[in-house]
Amino acid sequence: MSIQFLNLRTSVLLLGSLFLLLSGCKKGMTEPTSDGLNQYKIAYVSFLAGGSEIYLMNSDSTNKTRISDITVNSLYPEWSPDGRKIVFVKGRGEAIYVMNYDGSNKTLISTNGGDDWDERPLWSPDGKKILFKGSKGLTYVVNSDGTNPNIFGGGRYQIWSPDGTKIAFLSGVDAQQVFIMNADGTNHQQITNETTGTGYPCWSPDGKKIAFVSSRDGNVEIFTINSDGTNLLRLTNDAGVDVFPYWSPNGTKMLFISSRSGTSEIYVMNSDGTNQQRLTDSLIVGSPSWSPDGANILFVSSQNVNYGIYVMNSDGTNQQRLTSGFDFYPTWSPVRLPQ
Repeated sequence: MSIQFLNLRTSVLLLGSLFLLLSGCKKGMTEPTSDGLNQYKIAYVSFLAGGSEIYLMNSDSTNKTRISDITVNSLYPEWSPDGRKIVFVKGRGEAIYVMNYDGSNKTLISTNGGDDWDERPLWSPDGKKILFKGSKGLTYVVNSDGTNPNIFGGGRYQIWSPDGTKIAFLSGVDAQQVFIMNADGTNHQQITNETTGTGYPCWSPDGKKIAFVSSRDGNVEIFTINSDGTNLLRLTNDAGVDVFPYWSPNGTKMLFISSRSGTSEIYVMNSDGTNQQRLTDSLIVGSPSWSPDGANILFVSSQNVNYGIYVMNSDGTNQQRLTSGFDFYPTWSPVRLPQ
């Protein structure tokens, strides 16, 4: 089964809606000391105001506040590593903005110059640069204030290494492979050799491994490989489709989505593939993400007709719905912030 078929099958069987494909592999975050007064905040996209706009809420669902006021739809909110800013996309990739997390000081950092930026922007681990990908297959990196734009050539599904020195990405025509390049765009190195292609690369928090998806053995499964291309290890082996590997902040576990039960559900396993456990029981789920301390998991589900944002403990217990509208793309603040 080719990687092109993998993408189509994943879209139909697992998520049922294109925006739920935006499950994100993100770099690990360290837990700061808490004074007991602060908590994680959640940025998300909602159609509450008619179009898609960015909202902010506390992790207990209180204090929901609209923070984007762009007349065209706003999408793909991503927190800066220090939790002070959020980068987002206006419309269908027409422009990229940065704003303070309370919605103030919106700054245009890039406009569509003939390309159509269709994949979410990502901050570098030091917060100084922003990476994004255009639909023409070009990788862009700019300073966080929009200066010094650079184009690094082709590729898709780009993601920074945890230390910010490398970028992993997919490239290839007949069979996409995982590549790694330096953060300045030099020294492209292919680290996988899959006849059917690969998908959804995700760095381990220590930067030593990359998880990815492949159908090399006839079914869509999750693998890991060292960042130098050695020590390929298959983690899943079942009749369903297993996608979107996402390491826990401490690197010991991994979330993923699987159709092995007949519906798309969130599972967790040890990072070596052992102890695979189902966490959800919903019609359609997507966008699973660990809280920075690894204690909770955000996800999107259609279990109550409309897509809503839910949170659960890391073992799947205490599932609670946080929003009641047509809401998606939730993302944790990397640090605790004032309520």
